[in-house]
Amino acid sequence: LQLLIVAFGLLYLFEPEVLTDPASIAGTPSVEDVLFAFPLVLVAFSGLDASSGLAGQVAIGRRGLRRLISVRMLAAIVPYVGIALVASAALPNEPRSLWIEAPMLGVVDDFPQEWLREPLRYIVAASAVAILAAACNAAMLGVSRLGYSLALNRQLPSRIGYLHPNTATPVVIIGIGTLVAWLLLLTADLEFLLAISAFGATTAFTIVCLSVCRLRWREPDRDRPYKMPFNLRVRGADLPLPAALGTLLSGAAFVAVIAFHEGARWVGLGWMVFGLLLYVYYRLSEDKPLLKR
Repeated sequence: LQLLIVAFGLLYLFEPEVLTDPASIAGTPSVEDVLFAFPLVLVAFSGLDASSGLAGQVAIGRRGLRRLISVRMLAAIVPYVGIALVASAALPNEPRSLWIEAPMLGVVDDFPQEWLREPLRYIVAASAVAILAAACNAAMLGVSRLGYSLALNRQLPSRIGYLHPNTATPVVIIGIGTLVAWLLLLTADLEFLLAISAFGATTAFTIVCLSVCRLRWREPDRDRPYKMPFNLRVRGADLPLPAALGTLLSGAAFVAVIAFHEGARWVGLGWMVFGLLLYVYYRLSEDKPLLKR
């Protein structure tokens, strides 16, 4: 559906000035506005890591892994770049509430052809419900897997990873995740929820990219089914340039979240402090080291 909207949008709505003179379309944003919006963009690409959630249950070879990564990247980047081009051309100087609350409907609503506009409005609305339901299910799946793994490896109290005797699901973690989600939704603040997601996405991306770089030095001879391209030999190890660039960009986006999104700053940092305190208390109470497995 996204590719269909992009195709029709490039055909009926796209204006070359979006690329040659973008300021003529929507004006020139201030530096503060750019920094405010920059980390929110990463939320759209947070699905790139979704395939890893089933890594332990899927048998896949080296060639299949490379193909999966390539397809996932194209599936995330191509539609969003196309939508950004179309939306930039269709965005009015004074966006209505429809554009702010449902930007895809705003794009569809700008089609001049009624035969195209009206059916797409209903299709987009219906697909949004299905996509949000699937996203919620995927998020809960990720939370339950991660929480159970942490409890299994004694990073969290074992009781948190308790499995239901009949369904074999980590019901405690699912319950905690559901409660936290409900509390966040009570704010009914879209900007706050996006900033919270951006906080988590930028934190995760920064840690993952930095970890990939670090492992190249700690375990240089480790067999890797997939090795990131574009490496630079530094001090006896291959530094992956995409991961190094990702560390810098994600770190910069994280700093932008902290600086320009007050709600995400305090909620995100507070949640991290709570997690660290829980980890330290549990490990010390079990006479386990803090910095070893």
